[in-house]
Amino acid sequence: NVLWRCENGQLDGYAARNVMLLVGTNNLNWYPELSPSAEEVVAGVSKVLSAIAAKQPKARVFVSAVLPRGERPDNPFRPQVARLNALLKAEVELRGARWMDFSSELLQPDGSILSETMGDFLHIGSSGYRIWLNAIERSIFK
Repeated sequence: NVLWRCENGQLDGYAARNVMLLVGTNNLNWYPELSPSAEEVVAGVSKVLSAIAAKQPKARVFVSAVLPRGERPDNPFRPQVARLNALLKAEVELRGARWMDFSSELLQPDGSILSETMGDFLHIGSSGYRIWLNAIERSIFK
């Protein structure tokens, strides 16, 4: 849906200075055999980056790492997210966008996630958004 929106008006009619992209987690599935591969997800994000560059050529593009999932570090999604982020980071840097990974700031020292940060251990909540905002501000205003 992100690619379709980029190609069908979402980026038209204005000149953005910055574009922030957070995508990829919805491609992961409880049943890995039903999920696209990490390489397929990265290929899709690459198409989104091309669409952004075409529609907003002067914008600086920031891509956020896929956020950690699951309350505990042994959650089966954690290795999927780590692999996806490694491939995604390489693609983002190759394409000249700026990689942002503030995942560690959402985690406790033992690797767990607090419900105050991510209520369902997938979507960030108000304290998670504050962490995200601070990370974005540090990156944009560097």
